[in-house]
Amino acid sequence: MGLTEGEWLRATQKATDRYLTLFNHMDQGFCIIEMLFDEKGVACDYRFLEVNPVFEKQTGLKDAVGKRMKELQPAHEDHWFQIYGEVAKTRKALHFENEAKQLVGGVWYEVYAIPFDRAEAHQVAIFFNDITERKRRERWQEYLLKLTDALHLLSDPMEIQRTAMRVIGEYLNANRAFYAEFDPDGRAYTILENYVSPGFSERVGLFPANGFPSIIDWFWRGEIPVVNDVKESSALTDLEKEVSVRAHILAFIAVPLIKGGRLVAQLSIQQKVPRKWTTDEIIFVRETADRTWAAVERAKAEKAFRQSEELLNGQKEAFQAAMNGKPLAESLEVLSRTAEAQLGGKARAAFFHIPQHKKGLYLVAGMSAEYAHDVENFLVGPESISCGLAMHTGKPVITPDIEKDPAWKPWVTLARKHGIRGSWSFPVRTESGPVVGTFALYFPEPREPQSKELENAGVIAHAAAIIISRYTAEQILHEREQQLRLLVKQRDEFIGAASHELKTPVTSIKAYAQIVQQELEEEEGSTMKGDLMARLNAQVNRLATLINHMLDTTKISEGKLQLTLERLDLNELLKERVEEIRHTSSHVFVSQTTRVPPVIADRERIGQVITNFLSNAIKYSPDESTITVSSSAFADGVKVSVNDEGYGIPESDQPKVFDRFFRVTSNNMDRYPGMGLGLYISAQIIHRHGGTIEVQSRLGKGSEFSFTLPFGLSLSEKIKDS
Repeated sequence: MGLTEGEWLRATQKATDRYLTLFNHMDQGFCIIEMLFDEKGVACDYRFLEVNPVFEKQTGLKDAVGKRMKELQPAHEDHWFQIYGEVAKTRKALHFENEAKQLVGGVWYEVYAIPFDRAEAHQVAIFFNDITERKRRERWQEYLLKLTDALHLLSDPMEIQRTAMRVIGEYLNANRAFYAEFDPDGRAYTILENYVSPGFSERVGLFPANGFPSIIDWFWRGEIPVVNDVKESSALTDLEKEVSVRAHILAFIAVPLIKGGRLVAQLSIQQKVPRKWTTDEIIFVRETADRTWAAVERAKAEKAFRQSEELLNGQKEAFQAAMNGKPLAESLEVLSRTAEAQLGGKARAAFFHIPQHKKGLYLVAGMSAEYAHDVENFLVGPESISCGLAMHTGKPVITPDIEKDPAWKPWVTLARKHGIRGSWSFPVRTESGPVVGTFALYFPEPREPQSKELENAGVIAHAAAIIISRYTAEQILHEREQQLRLLVKQRDEFIGAASHELKTPVTSIKAYAQIVQQELEEEEGSTMKGDLMARLNAQVNRLATLINHMLDTTKISEGKLQLTLERLDLNELLKERVEEIRHTSSHVFVSQTTRVPPVIADRERIGQVITNFLSNAIKYSPDESTITVSSSAFADGVKVSVNDEGYGIPESDQPKVFDRFFRVTSNNMDRYPGMGLGLYISAQIIHRHGGTIEVQSRLGKGSEFSFTLPFGLSLSEKIKDS
């Protein structure tokens, strides 16, 4: 059953209303166009047949229905005509993204183009969305990724500037891009690196900031100068325009970098023709400026840290060489290499000092042998130059350009011969004040020092002062040691000779005294005289012991202490020596010996050690106190100990008691006679036997002296070793 005409009209109207509702409320832009072709069948324009309300918002085209695109925007790009013409001809839909630079200041669209109506009508229905913001983000991310990839592995500030300028210059298709750093006072800026397109001249060097005062004013206001056409700009002075045109700069963006209230740098993009800079391009340049500055400062900080570390390592190596007793030249040569590395290999370093008994400077390290010969015995004084003047005044002498310094006139030929154009000289001064040498840096080109370079030079000069002072002190110490060795040798020779000379008459005196004592004791009523002679004999014995000690000391110092080795029963020797000394003392002697194997030793010398231990125990403990003598065996040998109940030895003195001439002075122990040789000789005897000797003591409780002797070697081996 068909619809009536009224029903059909109502249905059609309802469908139309729905279409219009959808058409007018959709978020996408929509239009229907009729494609126009030239006589060759090439799409050259199109006419708008229908548009929705979003169309005007996204394109900026008003009252477009019935009008051609070229009427509304004559500069619209040809690629749009070609794409829509292809859809109309092929009747195939297309989905694509493209940019319309002349619409709404430049806009990107995502487009669905669908053939519409009959083929001969050449109509296309277009749905489109403004995706400019997304494209801007994508482009921004793409650029930042490219810039980050280019910079992240770089560590040299110059290379960072060069690379960053190339990336932004190529990305914006600019004629020139440069990064400039301002001096601390902001009066000048330096361009070290720039990017230029083919055929465009580079611009590097030092430039006065007041050459473009309008731009500097912009900078200090925190604004970014953006000039699309220099000739038409009202922000530039006539002189600034004239200078820019002569330099073929007709459009530019300049981004200031103000850090800590100071203008530190700028990044500038320049074009030789007028150019309408977009917002995106300005953002790119600003972000590149910030990132370049951050990367450059990071690289500078890392470079400074590396240089500081290299400087520290250089000092450490030089100090180590000095401590290891290396020649002075070797230690200072390390500092020379360190100084040259700090300046990037653009300088040569040298150290000078005045040797003993000389008046002029002599090269110690650095430079060539020929140079050392040419400046040998260099004058020090107010009329001198370079190191000679620095040595005299104690102050640095900086000559940036030798050719321009009249004081260098007599020496300019020498400077040219050795390729020296700039000279910096520093005194090497010790902490106590005296100048002990000089440190020089020579440059092949004129060179003004920077504050950091002067600081590093001061550090190296200070390190050299320490090394030279140490070397000088060691020389003096060596000379004094030599003198001391000579005096000790002369003393030992005198003691040896005197002891030998004294030994014979003392032996004779002792023999005569014993004879006289015996005769007096045999005479009736001569007891007192016999006692006197006994005391005389005791003193003669002390004198003989002292002489023997001095003779032993001389033998030890000369390495001539001989041992007569034999199989020895230590318990038997202990008993023998205790019996010898028991009758001269009121002390109680207790034996705690155990069965021990025999050892290979010099009987007389080991007996001498035991007697010394017993004598000291008697001397430094109260009368009638107990002295304990003990022996014991262990895995590798035998141990002998003598323990008393005497005054004890302070803990601080115990490590020294076996030193030559050392005597304990606490508790008035120095009132007892002696020269501090007995224990020294005992220790040397035990050490010659391959044993050990030690003391354990507590104040007021007594002391225990002990020694050990090994029995691991055969008799023949011991005799051979001795």
